[in-house]
Amino acid sequence: MNDVVIDRDEINSAVKECTKLGIVTANAVFYLTDSDVIIKKPYKENYNGLKYIGIYNSSL
Repeated sequence: MNDVVIDRDEINSAVKECTKLGIVTANAVFYLTDSDVIIKKPYKENYNGLKYIGIYNSSL
């Protein structure tokens, strides 16, 4: 957890969601900024192998 693109205040929430989904290591992240894309429920189990963990504010 050296470099992340979300606010430091939200890191624990993201880690909890990863733990819940069984994610113990990660090597990729997909994020959108200033986008009108809406991801609707029910969420897919994965998107081309990536698991959806939620919406978080950017620290950029």
